[in-house]
Amino acid sequence: MATKTIDRAGFTLLELMAVVVILGILIGLLVTALGGAEESAKVRLTKVSMTQLSAAIDAYEREFGGYPASTLPESAGGANAVNVGIEALVASLWSNGWEGGGDLDPDELVNLDADSSKKQFTDFPDRQLFEVADQWGNPIAYFHNRDYERPQRYTVEDQETGELLDDEVRAFKNETTRRYFQHNKYQLISAGPDGRFMTPEDNITTFSRN
Repeated sequence: MATKTIDRAGFTLLELMAVVVILGILIGLLVTALGGAEESAKVRLTKVSMTQLSAAIDAYEREFGGYPASTLPESAGGANAVNVGIEALVASLWSNGWEGGGDLDPDELVNLDADSSKKQFTDFPDRQLFEVADQWGNPIAYFHNRDYERPQRYTVEDQETGELLDDEVRAFKNETTRRYFQHNKYQLISAGPDGRFMTPEDNITTFSRN
């Protein structure tokens, strides 16, 4: 006696649930991979921007015989006590018609702490004290070597919470020699992907810390 075969159409509820779970896992892996690729791209672009900024600083030193200060002149007036290093650098690079050595993109300028000087001392049309931002919108810290011993305060946006926070930034020392990196030059430091200077392992610099 022949056995009758019955064809099933469609999926059972259990099978559909299994497909949904598998799709969810695959989508999660894809999102994670894309997020990681985006962060890696931001790190690379920040390093490029910082290399260009270094080139402008070096060009300034060749032109004027010294590196830009990382403190604002007393004549600035009205400035608050945060983001001072990079604000002083921007003021040097965009003054006297020099335009940052001609290589820097003014679209990377931000004013995260929203301060301004009482006196006009840059070539900008207003008196805002701008900072050069990294790819996460946070100011890049700048230290002239004579200010390595002085910690700076920077306003940053925490990338997880979106909060504006004040972070303390210190120039980096070599752990073996206890000498500052670039001891007779300057340091540029980005807070990196997490937006916090207080997590140095995540920070981006223009010098090797190995």
